[in-house]
Amino acid sequence: MCRVPSSNLPQFSADSPFIADVCEASPLSIPNTTVDRRSGETLSPLSFFGLDVCQEGIVDRVCRAPTRPQQTAAELTRLASAEKPKQSDLTAEVPDAKLEGSRSSQDQARLYDAYSALIPSDKLRAGKNQMNIVGIRHHDPSKSKNMTKYDDRFVVLWKDDKGDKRAQVFEGTTHPGQRTSPSDRAARNSGKSVEEAPAKFTETNGDGLSDMAWIKPGTYHFTYRAHHRKYGAHLRPKGAIRAWRDTNNDGRVTGAEMDTTYDASSILFHRGGRYNPFSAGCQTMHPDKTWPAFIKLIEGGDNKTITYTLVDGKRS
Repeated sequence: MCRVPSSNLPQFSADSPFIADVCEASPLSIPNTTVDRRSGETLSPLSFFGLDVCQEGIVDRVCRAPTRPQQTAAELTRLASAEKPKQSDLTAEVPDAKLEGSRSSQDQARLYDAYSALIPSDKLRAGKNQMNIVGIRHHDPSKSKNMTKYDDRFVVLWKDDKGDKRAQVFEGTTHPGQRTSPSDRAARNSGKSVEEAPAKFTETNGDGLSDMAWIKPGTYHFTYRAHHRKYGAHLRPKGAIRAWRDTNNDGRVTGAEMDTTYDASSILFHRGGRYNPFSAGCQTMHPDKTWPAFIKLIEGGDNKTITYTLVDGKRS
């Protein structure tokens, strides 16, 4: 047994279903039995599911599933064997599009409880059909990465007309899809001055190269818009977004870049490209595989104000 630093994991309430932690340096293995620390009850492997990861190894976050007649042993086994986080992912979830079937109502309730705990209580929209999005950034912005992949998660949380907790998980990107604008780079390489060919996006240090934005973790508010000349339906911020800028265009946020915050007013949620997010800092999803289901879900809810909370899910 081991304790995981509380700063590394989401904070759950006293009513949280998670009741035991098992930490190992080796790949995940579920014990034959475990004990509920509160009641002293011995639980079988099929009476818990869910996991997280700590820096020392794998933490199996054991939780007792609600007792429901329709929940079969096969369903519990599927939940227990869902996609495992890699390395130091703290909150990885299987996207709905990759599930063999639809996500069960109790698994949606589990997701709702876990991820709504990451939203400040005074900003959580808990009314019927009020929408919340939690973005999970799986990459440390100070590290180099392949910027062309849709490798983050967006978890959409709401309560339906009956007040039941609902959740869906989508793949996407919380990071830019490029180090700078290719047209800026071409202009500078050809010898054109900044006056002759201004930067395409925000540029902060006079080198004529657009400085890509990385949204800082925090909670923001967006609203749905049905039309955009380039992207069509999208989400637009209802105020300035706090962001870092990659001023040396190396695809990372380091040193003084991490210490400086900018207000970014044009960061959207929009569809990305088929082979690249093509983003200067916007939150994007694959235009065919992911975006249509996401925007349809948003369109069907109370979308005048949508809470967006971005959290760091990985530090490696």
